[in-house]
Amino acid sequence: MLYCIKAFLQLQPSQTAVINLPTTLRVNICWYLSTVKIKLYKTLIRPVLAYGSETRVLSKSDEAILVVFERKILRAIFGPINDNGEWRIKQNNELYTLYKESDIVTYINRLKLAGHVIGMEEQNPTRRVLVAVVEGRRQRGRPKLR
Repeated sequence: MLYCIKAFLQLQPSQTAVINLPTTLRVNICWYLSTVKIKLYKTLIRPVLAYGSETRVLSKSDEAILVVFERKILRAIFGPINDNGEWRIKQNNELYTLYKESDIVTYINRLKLAGHVIGMEEQNPTRRVLVAVVEGRRQRGRPKLR
């Protein structure tokens, strides 16, 4: 698993191909690579972390380790930022703004809750809300005042 993560983080455009391209195209290649890396992270690494952590009880220190690991992966994917001529690593809020998803601990907790709700009886109101299919459409415009 560790070998796969190292290979995953080292995906970069080949240097010889990027040198001859215009700047706008270079930016597009870097953007494309980061989106591919995010998709790989979401489909390969994140589910493995979630499954491994679902099989045991997570303490606060375990949760902190998972969040730190996720931020390391995200920093490797998105890279540093040039701030007034100086390169610096992205802060946590900048990472999650770019990632547009909740952190790994919230993701795991939602999966656990969904598993509990699915395991409930079919007549339980909570399960009925989860599996309900909403029909029809809302009316356009502002809601009517009471």
